[in-house]
Amino acid sequence: MRMSGVPRYVCNRTVTAAVTLQPKAVSSPSKLRGKNPSGEKIMKIKKTVFLFVILTLFSGMFMFASPTEVSAQTYMRKVVGRDGRTRYVRTARPSYYRRHRNRINMAAGTGAGALIGGLAGGGKGALIGAGVGAGGSALYTYKLNKKKRRYVKVRRR
Repeated sequence: MRMSGVPRYVCNRTVTAAVTLQPKAVSSPSKLRGKNPSGEKIMKIKKTVFLFVILTLFSGMFMFASPTEVSAQTYMRKVVGRDGRTRYVRTARPSYYRRHRNRINMAAGTGAGALIGGLAGGGKGALIGAGVGAGGSALYTYKLNKKKRRYVKVRRR
């Protein structure tokens, strides 16, 4: 039994021929979709890992979102009495807006200016609008309508 072009090997007086199998040619890669079980397995693993990461982030977020009692911090407000003396009185914790009023107003003005500028003139208009909005909100926040209450955070040791 002689095959042309195939090397022959002799082992213990028997002649064997080395035959290599060629894989069948596939006309397009789209025919392989759905037929490759390892590809489906990889997709399941990717989805599982992605789901695990998202759930881990959400569970970590609940740790910071849960209400905690802050007993070591006291907020004091300066009060001038009828006798002219200044003293600090304990007050409730101010709202988030009261504590961060300046930053919130600046961010809102800048965002509104960027939105209007972006609608009017595209990317360059958004940049110009953000600058104008920041300037206008700074004028309003720091000159026209200043904060009137000042709070002092006192930490006890």
